[in-house]
Amino acid sequence: MIGAGTRYCTSAVACRLGIGLTLLLSVAACSSDVQRVTGPITSKVSASAVTGAAAAALRSDGTFGLPDSLIHPNGELSADEAVAIAREYVRNFGPSYVHIWASAHGSAIDLNALAPCTTALYARSAYKSVGANISEITRRQFGPHWIVALCQREVPAVILTFSSLATDLRNSTPKEKQQAYAQTDFLSHGYPLSADASMFTPEGVVSRAFERTGKRITTIPELILPPMPDSPALVRWRVTFDGPVSIRSGSNSSPRNRSALFAGFLRVFIASGLLDEVPTSSTVTDSWTDGVTKAPFSPVLADDVPAKVEMVTVTP
Repeated sequence: MIGAGTRYCTSAVACRLGIGLTLLLSVAACSSDVQRVTGPITSKVSASAVTGAAAAALRSDGTFGLPDSLIHPNGELSADEAVAIAREYVRNFGPSYVHIWASAHGSAIDLNALAPCTTALYARSAYKSVGANISEITRRQFGPHWIVALCQREVPAVILTFSSLATDLRNSTPKEKQQAYAQTDFLSHGYPLSADASMFTPEGVVSRAFERTGKRITTIPELILPPMPDSPALVRWRVTFDGPVSIRSGSNSSPRNRSALFAGFLRVFIASGLLDEVPTSSTVTDSWTDGVTKAPFSPVLADDVPAKVEMVTVTP
């Protein structure tokens, strides 16, 4: 059975952070750069915060009209199917894990009150190639995922993530579905009340980035999975601005300009904000062993995905 924060490992050394997120909450960064924003999920954005393609995609109700590729990705589960799977997962497994979710959330969770905060979020893989001779479960771990935030009274309480490649969850018998769950890279997390609720909608991310930088956002933020072994629930959105943003960081106090940054989490839910790549002078090589075939493989990050990020502060 796939439970809260458990997952199949492809390395004897490291897996994605699962239930360990709950244990790590107490060691969130003490930096002033960490944003702690409690409140309901943000589902609308002001027209003053966007320009270009983002403005063109903004509807009159303050929400973005998402491209079909983020709703019905070709050959993968659709957003509607992802929401239905999330509802079924809560119905089947919620009674066993609600105490774990509630502990991380910081308050009691009523399973009957849980509902998807918005539509499911499609996150593309951090990798441009993984390897030809890998097992299906490894391909799913390193591939694109659906992220479904479940709200209680409009506040995110539980985050579910699973592979969008798991089309065998469609029209399957209970027995087949149980087997499919085990190969779907399912993870569930309780979401802290003290964490930023804006990170689970593109509208919320745009509002937060505009508020922090004063720069308008030019495209709908793109959701990209963090590299392994971080949990898919630690969302990171690539945000592009209509002008250079001056930033500094802990590793480099000298101001530098960026026309694009990430918005999301570091290693824990209560450490969120604007993120930038940590410069490195050496090539980062990922070496993994397939948990099924036992064969080694070295996935290659996409060109626009940094191997490591850090929190940054916007400078005047």
